[in-house]
Amino acid sequence: GPGGQYGGKEIGEMLWGEALSDFEVDFESGERAYQAGMCILCHRMRGEGGAAGPDLTQAHTKFNNYEMIFAVYSPNDEISDQYANTLFHMEDGKKLSGRIKKETDDLITLMPNPFNEGYTIELQKDSVLKRGLSPLSPMPSGLLNRLNPKEIKNLFAYIQAGGDANHEVYKQNKEF
Repeated sequence: GPGGQYGGKEIGEMLWGEALSDFEVDFESGERAYQAGMCILCHRMRGEGGAAGPDLTQAHTKFNNYEMIFAVYSPNDEISDQYANTLFHMEDGKKLSGRIKKETDDLITLMPNPFNEGYTIELQKDSVLKRGLSPLSPMPSGLLNRLNPKEIKNLFAYIQAGGDANHEVYKQNKEF
């Protein structure tokens, strides 16, 4: 940090624009940005980190740079069914969202906090009016806002490298 309030245009300029064109990415700084950006709480990289979200070790082989940036910058626009929360409409008018941990004939055990899978709440099934996929990603928007432009560039280099210090991103020190 300090971070800022970034839009898609600002993020694109940080990664592909002139402002950081002579900036050399650094593995250790990328790893720190991955931790500071809270990615490690929900995502695995080379066997370390949380499991609430997809493993990012091979993300660079499945998604191009734009898709990775867009997924981080605007996580609600495309949510995989595999990681989507379930939204419950309760008879008391409340709406609750989270991952289902357990379900019996009478109860649903819900994990509403992706950063704390140990915290659960129980819903009585007969109090649920309807359920469906949540339109909000479990990945919060604005996570990049806590990082400065150099940290963002290092973060995306780190993801592109799959957390591998020997990846060509660091050997050639090319731009993301």
